[in-house]
Amino acid sequence: MPRSLYHGGFVWTGFDYRGESTPFYRWPNVSSQFGIMDSCGFAKRQLLLLPGVVGQGACAAPLPALELQPGQTVNVWCYSNLDSIELFVNGRSQGVRKMEPYGHVEWDVTFEPGMIEARGYKDGKLVLTDKRETTGVPAQILLTGPPAIDADGEDVAVVTVATVDAQGRVVRRRTTK
Repeated sequence: MPRSLYHGGFVWTGFDYRGESTPFYRWPNVSSQFGIMDSCGFAKRQLLLLPGVVGQGACAAPLPALELQPGQTVNVWCYSNLDSIELFVNGRSQGVRKMEPYGHVEWDVTFEPGMIEARGYKDGKLVLTDKRETTGVPAQILLTGPPAIDADGEDVAVVTVATVDAQGRVVRRRTTK
């Protein structure tokens, strides 16, 4: 049997939820962390790999949650069900990696502000690209929610709060001082 037939996955729940505060049983934790989305519906790392594994996508993994400085080495992962992935940093190829079924490919690259781009190939043909771009300094706080609510003490609204740079790109972490 091909190796790929032995792989599978199981997700206990789509969302984190209040109750069953496992794996952290102590106060003040009051919710689970089993979901592939947090309790507000934002994707966690586990969800980011699914389009690349079960879809037709390549997925350049987000950069690690730390302050990156130019010249620092960063490990970049890509998930895909395509044949191979080529990674570019600011237009310069970092090489092509062959994909193994249900696996990932990775590169150690030197961080520099700009863009990383993963190009996915099937049967030698480019079929998709996925890009990540560094952002500028935070310039604005952006609130996104429903167009209107009845201010009657009965409505509930979910509002997304994001910090964006001058070009409107979401600033997830500071990358330069």
